[in-house]
Amino acid sequence: MTRSKLRDFLAREAIRECLVRYCHAIDRADADALYALYWDDATDDHGPSYSGPARGFIEYARSTFEQSPRNVHLLGNVLIEFVEPSIAVSEAYFSAWQTKRTLDGEENTRHALGRFCDIFQLRGGEWKIWKRRLVMDLYQSGSRMQLADEVQFNGFVPIGAPWRSDTFSEVVAEARLLSTTATAL
Repeated sequence: MTRSKLRDFLAREAIRECLVRYCHAIDRADADALYALYWDDATDDHGPSYSGPARGFIEYARSTFEQSPRNVHLLGNVLIEFVEPSIAVSEAYFSAWQTKRTLDGEENTRHALGRFCDIFQLRGGEWKIWKRRLVMDLYQSGSRMQLADEVQFNGFVPIGAPWRSDTFSEVVAEARLLSTTATAL
């Protein structure tokens, strides 16, 4: 195995580990563990509920932990591509089951299927999330699974689409632009 293949293999494992730790931290309501997965200047776009600095998303998530007593995030397919040795894009499919207390104290269960479209960056020998965009593909609240389109999902965008018009292709293009910008500095 060549050095570059070994480097890429180890980087992919570090990125997968970060994704798994994210699911664990969000399900356990562990804000400190979440902070450790993002760079300080990271951004997180979770659609209409939150878009901005990742630290702000973690604070938003902390406020919802009390309303969501049970969360289960599972990862599926994970695609990782390197834009350069220190920047990678990742598309990780997820399934999330969440309960949320209604105003009258009852629990409502929701199921979401989507993808984390991330740009990871290597700094000081460590891979962390630099930019995240959540893509929602399917959503269920109650008994009916729905396509995650703008009408059925309360205006949530981005939604899944064929390759060239999908959010992941936008994330790949952004990572390439960031790679060019970072190299020029």
